[in-house]
Amino acid sequence: MKLVISNYTGPLFAGLILSHLLYGVTVAQTLFYFCNYQSDTRAVKSWVVAIWLLDTAKIITEAHQLWDYFVTAHGNIFALLPVDPYICVRLKVL
Repeated sequence: MKLVISNYTGPLFAGLILSHLLYGVTVAQTLFYFCNYQSDTRAVKSWVVAIWLLDTAKIITEAHQLWDYFVTAHGNIFALLPVDPYICVRLKVL
């Protein structure tokens, strides 16, 4: 039986692309909010910034994880077995 690594990493890459597209929507909404709702309270603006920062942290950890899979361990199917420590950090934050 031949193991093909693209069967395992393909869905990860597709998820990364979708996640980055949705992150672009989040950035656009954040910019729209700050341009059009300048009279909102500081508490509401703080919530918007906090959500944006959490989404940014999620994107960074996803990119780091997939960098390890696609670049550092290129072609090594056994590199998919251990749990990346950044996933643990991401799960604790979210």
